[in-house]
Amino acid sequence: MKYFKLFENWLMEKETYDYGCVMVYFDMPELEQLQNIINTDDIDPNEKGLEDEPHVTLLYGIHSNEVTDQEVIDAAKGFAGTITLRDAGLFQNDFDVLKLSAENPTLHSCNFNLRRLPHTNSYPDYAPHATIAYLKKGKGYKYVESLDGKAYTVTPTHLVYSKPDGSKIRIELA
Repeated sequence: MKYFKLFENWLMEKETYDYGCVMVYFDMPELEQLQNIINTDDIDPNEKGLEDEPHVTLLYGIHSNEVTDQEVIDAAKGFAGTITLRDAGLFQNDFDVLKLSAENPTLHSCNFNLRRLPHTNSYPDYAPHATIAYLKKGKGYKYVESLDGKAYTVTPTHLVYSKPDGSKIRIELA
């Protein structure tokens, strides 16, 4: 897998986080094929590069020092079913985040349950998505166009509660 050195370097630099988060992980064999259309010159060298662990974040911003691990696990446990990934799009900052929207009703219910816990979040609307790549500003539009009409169904394998100290709790799905 190419380009993952950028992501590994970023992880090495960032050992702790401000908040905890819960993510849904899944296998996506098509991810490498999707990423192969991306020109290496378009990848933002200051960001994470290509995503190598496909997931959908349920909530970032959990105040892990104010809740127990079990409270977080219980709030996230309602996840069930497959996820449909479609509608390529971008989040734009100082760089472009190429992503696919994620559809599954329990994504929203788990996000709602997790938001009942103490948390900090600057985004009032939950927009579940799976990141494909972090690109240089202005380079993402051509990939959105090339992914138009594509859809993928993925089956989640597990959840992860990632704590601010870098430790992780794996939550098995029933």
